[in-house]
Amino acid sequence: MEDTMKKQCSLLAGAVAATLMALPASASAASNNYVSGAIGLSWLNNFHYDSFLERPGTGVMLLAAYGVNHKDYRIEGELGYQGSDIDNDTGSVSVSSILGNGYYNFKAQGFTPYVTAGAGVADVRFHEIGGLATTHNTALAYQIGAGAEFPLGGSTKLDARYRFFSTLDFTTNPGFNTHIASHSLSLGLKVDL
Repeated sequence: MEDTMKKQCSLLAGAVAATLMALPASASAASNNYVSGAIGLSWLNNFHYDSFLERPGTGVMLLAAYGVNHKDYRIEGELGYQGSDIDNDTGSVSVSSILGNGYYNFKAQGFTPYVTAGAGVADVRFHEIGGLATTHNTALAYQIGAGAEFPLGGSTKLDARYRFFSTLDFTTNPGFNTHIASHSLSLGLKVDL
């Protein structure tokens, strides 16, 4: 099972990378590359771990991405991190993710609202929850969201965003099914290259 998941993750990461590398060559002169980064607050869902209902507190979210703009849409590869302590425990949970995201931009006066969706893989780590050793699991993941970009001058924009993120169900060690989901709000910068 773990070998199959690793193969799926490798194939998905390769497909995202190939898509991003192919876009600049095939896009018109109206396209341009960008980098972006964001920091925000993340609220992870309650989840069952062994026989316990765990309640994460408010955590931090970090995002970094490289992408391509083209007219009203864009595509990017994103690295993400979310982490939170558990309110009713001494443990914590963290999620590292690699996603391929698509965006659609709307026309507006003075700013650019957008919607986004993406899919990829996530590495979920449970750190000493319920006195158990640290474990990690890889799962397929997705996100949907909405936000807006505000020009700051030159090629830099302020990016304000809401996002819902979730993994699909996975089986942990010592062997129970769960998933991780979160709501987040973030602020970041997007710089056209």
